[in-house]
Amino acid sequence: MAWRASVRRAADSSHPRVSTAPVTAWWLVWVLSTLCDSAVEQLYKRADTPEGLAVASSSGAFSDLLTVAAAVLAVVFVRRLTALQHARVMGPPTDR
Repeated sequence: MAWRASVRRAADSSHPRVSTAPVTAWWLVWVLSTLCDSAVEQLYKRADTPEGLAVASSSGAFSDLLTVAAAVLAVVFVRRLTALQHARVMGPPTDR
């Protein structure tokens, strides 16, 4: 995985533990967003009353918020990955 491969090894050649929270959070929210979007699509297809459309619309807004959250988490993930890779490349050389 690119996340773990980007972590700079310690002086004793061990792999330091780095939190995978940004990757995990982004992935979970993105999957949830995708599932919600599919459910909203079905709600819109079946909505035949104003109340049904209101439920579908509010569910769609919630799904959109999840998509925005996933996008924000993707930015956090990419920035953190870039920082890890930069630190690995720019740090002092180690024996490999």
